[in-house]
Amino acid sequence: MKLGKYTGTVLQFDFGDFYCYGICVGASQLPDEDSKSAKGIFIVRMLAPAVSEEVSDLNVIHGFPLRTYVRFHLGAMIRQPEVTILGQVELSESELAEPTFKSLGLFAPGAKAKGWWLVNSKREDWVTSLKPEERRFPIDGVYGLVGLRELYELDLYPESEIYFTNAPAQ
Repeated sequence: MKLGKYTGTVLQFDFGDFYCYGICVGASQLPDEDSKSAKGIFIVRMLAPAVSEEVSDLNVIHGFPLRTYVRFHLGAMIRQPEVTILGQVELSESELAEPTFKSLGLFAPGAKAKGWWLVNSKREDWVTSLKPEERRFPIDGVYGLVGLRELYELDLYPESEIYFTNAPAQ
């Protein structure tokens, strides 16, 4: 993960009936991505909870608990009317630590996946089952506004059971 000028940038997402907040951690590049396809993809700490009123105090937002990490195209996202840059905060070493993402392997309709990919910028590992701490790894993929909204509307966290319905038995 590469740190840069957007590290610590606080984002507000206005979904009409609720607001949610995220903080950019750094630029993302997975091992199999070339720099061209990964350009503009950032890792963002999405914070819980969704709130009904805007929060403008960056220290209050920074104190919200972590919901999950997501990857999205920052340039495209900040051009959306629902997204506002509120400012920047200083991130601790632990907040700057690169997350490992999990992704189900491919599976046929009606079947279960045979395992999981665990990925970060340095490596990709295939595992047939997840350790308890790996169940809390964020879901891999590049999110858009619809995906972010669903995270909050459906109250999803990385360990939510919906992500494990097609997973191999533990």
